[in-house]
Amino acid sequence: MSKQIMETFSVPSPPTKFNNFQITAVRLIVANGVLWGVLPLAITNIQVSQTGYGAVFALCENGSSRSRGNIANRTALQTPFAAALVSIFEKYLLNNPLVAPTDKLALGIHSPSTSRSVVAAPTTAPLVVIHNGESLQVIVVMHDAATGKVAKPKGVGFMEVWYKIGSPEPVAISECINKVNIHKSGSAILFDLADKANRIYLFCRWINTKGSAGPWTNLITGVVS
Repeated sequence: MSKQIMETFSVPSPPTKFNNFQITAVRLIVANGVLWGVLPLAITNIQVSQTGYGAVFALCENGSSRSRGNIANRTALQTPFAAALVSIFEKYLLNNPLVAPTDKLALGIHSPSTSRSVVAAPTTAPLVVIHNGESLQVIVVMHDAATGKVAKPKGVGFMEVWYKIGSPEPVAISECINKVNIHKSGSAILFDLADKANRIYLFCRWINTKGSAGPWTNLITGVVS
């Protein structure tokens, strides 16, 4: 009998990295959890944890509300939130054939490699064009800068997009607090009605199948229609 190769993952502990991780993880769990076999109560509970943590994290990111008390509250909420995510990963997501490979990549789930093959980190930034689709949709078209083709470079898993809604224009990528991973050119980013007529600002980069990142694009701008 062959031995099953166990998948692995890790939850980052630095607050900003953890926040980025949890945004992607909870979004995918909410969207696909039922299909993956996650109990509805676990999905509801993780959303509640995210709401509480997100509120305190935002206070710590705002210079006017950042305080020792809020930082302590953020730490106190992050510990059980992280533990709840670990529980969902271990109970439902690891070695689950219903979780698509692209979702595993976005969730940071990896299988130990049995080969010595090396996937180099991307060396070029994607060429990105955005345009309006249906109402409250922005369509993202991505090109390989090396070939000019509407495709991902060899070895790339997806394009990571960080974006900000509304002025002023961001002066740093860290000001773009919204994230989405684009796996296919022509995919849409969806917005809420409150975002209509606002400018959006995006930075994008390739992430390869081993999780290594390439360089960022220049700032890309558009308007939610």
